[in-house]
Amino acid sequence: MKPIRNQAIFLSFLAISVLVTGGHFYLDTASAKADFHISHQFDVPQVSSYSYKETSHTTYQGKPRQVTHYVQGPKTISAHNLVIQPDFSVGNPAAQNAIKAGTTIQLKTSKAVLATYTFKVKSGHRAAIFFYPRMMKTTGTLINKSEGYDYTIKKKVVARGPVLLSTGEADGTYKLVYVNYSAMNGRASGNTK
Repeated sequence: MKPIRNQAIFLSFLAISVLVTGGHFYLDTASAKADFHISHQFDVPQVSSYSYKETSHTTYQGKPRQVTHYVQGPKTISAHNLVIQPDFSVGNPAAQNAIKAGTTIQLKTSKAVLATYTFKVKSGHRAAIFFYPRMMKTTGTLINKSEGYDYTIKKKVVARGPVLLSTGEADGTYKLVYVNYSAMNGRASGNTK
């Protein structure tokens, strides 16, 4: 029992404190039994900033998006314009804002305007309205700098967004697509009420 009691007495003289000041951690240990003092500083990154350097950008035909359910003809079906949001290969909001600020293309959500696109489904057939958007894509390097640890991380990223009309609506073509996936001709501008 004596060694245990001595150990408890030694620990009672050991003082350990952690001080947090100015964004730094200090670990201080002092012992009354041994005359020594240890102090170590751990830097913690306080500022992490993002920037974006664009390598290339392009406009392309986006993948078709289904706007309505398939319906059985003969029937007239209509659809309002589709709202499309930008898409980023990174999820961090600060990184996304850096891409928006550093690219030459617009990465904005399209607006819902009061437009209706109407088609007639042939008798004996099933069809739905699809939207074929015009899209823009930017490719480049996302740069993450930290002033605390003084490091820089670079990452290749991609972001996409809809081409916008003057009204804020997404540019593209609305088409009537039958179950066999053959599309009728139908420009959005020619089927607007």
